Amino acid sequence: MNKVHISQFYACSRISYACELYYVCELGKYLFFNYGETLSIDGVLLESDLNKSIIWDYFRMAVDEGWVVDTGITDEEFKVSIQYPLDMKMNKIRNILLTTESVVFDREDNNKRRNDINYAYRTPERYQVSFSEMKDEYWYWTLNGEGNRHFLENNKIFGHNQADQSWLSLIAFVAVERLKKKAPTLLLIEFTYQIVYNFTPLSYILILAEKTNCFSGWVKYTFDNSVEEEVKDQINYAAWWKIGQDKGYLNRWYSPAEKREYLKSFDIKEGDFVMLYKRKKAQKTNYIKEIDNCHLARLISISGFKYTFEVFNTTKTYFQGFEEFEDYTIAVKHMYQDKKPYEELNISTKSIDINDLGIMYMMQTEENFIVPLSESEDYIRMRVSNGESNDTLLLPQNDLVYWICRDYGYEFDEERFLSKYFKDREPLYTQYMRGDVLEAKYYINE
Repeated sequence: MNKVHISQFYACSRISYACELYYVCELGKYLFFNYGETLSIDGVLLESDLNKSIIWDYFRMAVDEGWVVDTGITDEEFKVSIQYPLDMKMNKIRNILLTTESVVFDREDNNKRRNDINYAYRTPERYQVSFSEMKDEYWYWTLNGEGNRHFLENNKIFGHNQADQSWLSLIAFVAVERLKKKAPTLLLIEFTYQIVYNFTPLSYILILAEKTNCFSGWVKYTFDNSVEEEVKDQINYAAWWKIGQDKGYLNRWYSPAEKREYLKSFDIKEGDFVMLYKRKKAQKTNYIKEIDNCHLARLISISGFKYTFEVFNTTKTYFQGFEEFEDYTIAVKHMYQDKKPYEELNISTKSIDINDLGIMYMMQTEENFIVPLSESEDYIRMRVSNGESNDTLLLPQNDLVYWICRDYGYEFDEERFLSKYFKDREPLYTQYMRGDVLEAKYYINE
């Protein structure tokens, strides 16, 4: 059987995420069933914690079926055998084979799926997917499909508990077509609130889009006007949560001792900054929940089971606060009397029992959790001034943290902060206040 190396789809030397492993299986599956070929991952390293995910057994099956070859894994436990069977959790894995052709109900296949779990797990179930447009330049997918007549077909695929896997199967289907037929150039996908309302369906797409080069610029997705910014934030949180789940976390109660050791692994000590999240209350069995709010915080003390934080309620540079205050009406300004809100740093103190404080992915039902700054990335649009010029900058998260602290004379271990987060360059604050011209990528022209 002819082999197609994964490098023909995208540059890949290491697989770190379970969702990428699933995507690799799907590439192999469509090569196998549609073109009689197999996918080689020769030379690709697999992270050791991938086997903590339910995807690992799906990968073992894909290798056993011949969809994926050259894994470089020699451990006998990897092979499927009576001693080491597949963990066939049908409610957590989707094995589908998408086609643009009509799929006729197959009673014999349906009966086999109901009576033979091994057949159901190993044999892809065929579904018709419908695109609104299919041109050499692009294939454009919307929920209603071609001529707005295929909602039911598309909803069968993506209105499912494992929709995050279904999206990767769709992209793999198109990726194989691109490789074999040299078209389409782009895959365009439109998401509506009806698709993303429970936040989890896009988890795997977001992870691969942001943390790998699987889609290498050819997969483009947009949200229509029904998807509000708050929903997009929850979608991003769900993707972050999914990474932790796939790594074997978020599924049990963790002891204070375990959490302390985990915190040490991120080199977080008293005096360090973290992002402090609060989750909305939900049913105890709803472990993912929703994010209620998020604040920059500094861990100021650890005393027994009590972790105390200084929580930053000021989220803007001094100049941004000043300009916003100046735009207020006179009536609103009078409400503040002589105490302008931007003039002082607004900080509150919060103490949390370690039993109600998740540490990164080490949590289950905790209402609060913290994430190290090194594990949290964001870019924030902000107005700044150095006394000679005023600019709108796109500040990386840690640059904004440093900027706010310097603007308000906040005392912290500056040397440790710089050594942790600015090993390769000076903070933008330092450069800007010195009068340097920053890299063009940081400026926003208005």
